[in-house]
Formats: sequence, C-alpha cells, structure tokens
Amino acid sequence: MKKVITGFLLIFLCITFFSCKKQNQPSTEKKSTPAPERHITIGFSIDTLAIERWQRDMDIFINKAKELGADVIVQNAGNNIKEQNRQLLYLMDRTDAIVVLPKDAASISETVQKIRAKGIPVISYDRLTLNSDINLYITIDSEKVGETMALEMIRQTSGTNWYCILGPKEDYNMTLINDGITRIVRNSNVKINHVFYTDDWNYDLSYQEMVRILKSDVFPDAIICGNDAVAASVIQA
Repeated sequence: MKKVITGFLLIFLCITFFSCKKQNQPSTEKKSTPAPERHITIGFSIDTLAIERWQRDMDIFINKAKELGADVIVQNAGNNIKEQNRQLLYLMDRTDAIVVLPKDAASISETVQKIRAKGIPVISYDRLTLNSDINLYITIDSEKVGETMALEMIRQTSGTNWYCILGPKEDYNMTLINDGITRIVRNSNVKINHVFYTDDWNYDLSYQEMVRILKSDVFPDAIICGNDAVAASVIQA
C-alpha cells in the first residue's frame, strides 16, 4: 500500500509542477479558443532495475501515470553513472518533468542543473541529488529505518559486538541509516566494532566480506545490513 501511495504522489506532483509551470508562462498571443490539453510526458531515470523493489516501483509509477493521463519514458542506466547522465539529457528534450533515482547523489548534479535551467521540474526519488536545484525529494525516513533496525536487533539478541554491512558511502541514505543505528546504541552496551560499505552496490563484495568475517577469529553477535539485497548476500555466505 505504501508503494502505491508513493507512486501516486510522485505522479501527482509531477503533473502539479508541470501545470504550474504552464500557468506561469506569459502569453504573447491574443485570446482565442483554448487549444486542447496535450498529454504530459514524465521521464523516469532509474539507476538499475536489477533490484526487485525498483522494478515494482517503476511498474506502479507507470500504471498510475496512465490512470492520470500521463505518458512515461523510462531510462535504465544499468548502474552506470555516465549512462545515467546521458539518459537524463535525452529525457530533458522529450519530457515535461523528470523523476530521478540517482546511482550517485553527487555525480548527476551538473546534468540536473542543466535540466532545471530549461524550467523542467525534477523530483529526486529515494536518494537525494546533491548540490542541485531539485523541486522535491521523496524518500523514506532513513534515520528512522536505522533506529528501527537497531531497536529490533536489541530485542533479538543480548550480544554487544555488532557489525554493519551497508551500501556504498556515496549513497547518502547509508549515512542516515548509520546515524539512526548509532543514536540507538549510543547509550547502551552495544559497540559497532566494524562497518563495511559495499562499493557500487556490488553484492559480490558484501558476500566476500561476510566470507572473510566467517574465517576470522572474532565473530559478531549481530550484523545489520544496508538493504535486503546486501542481507541476502550475507546470508548466502
């Protein structure tokens, strides 16, 4: 249900931003019979569809857009930041608003600024696009996620030697999750004795890190992971 609500909200906001943009444009023509409203086209730039969640989110977004009378052009960057920048410029010339789920929060800033300079609304989804004039940022409360995971782990184990295997450092959500975890354990006996960042969301790396941990002399009482895919690779090890 939360995914449906989020999908609807994203599309509603895209349409709202575009409608406001049209209303604010000065008219230089004499009043005449209003032209029929054309369909709004929304660009959806996504870093990868290899993760099941993103596939579901995209499907919900497209279906809701159709219900509201909007078209969607999806561009999948395949986890390649250069490709995502190229695809964003492609969408800039073909859409009225763009939703972007960035691979790297900082590496698309210049491209987003070019898009905004043309007056095209940009919504950053799940990961904040840094150093750019985006119209809106929609995400879950990642600090709260970290707090919730830490509280549940405290309920599940009395062990105090914890490890964290998170996503890449460039994903600002990982910083927020880590902050949430730290806030909960700060006044407890728990110690976060090891934090590993999975570079580039390469789950082979989180798998290899867990294999290394299993072979080491010191084993943690608990491991908190950055997302379900990281957790799956850790369990697999």
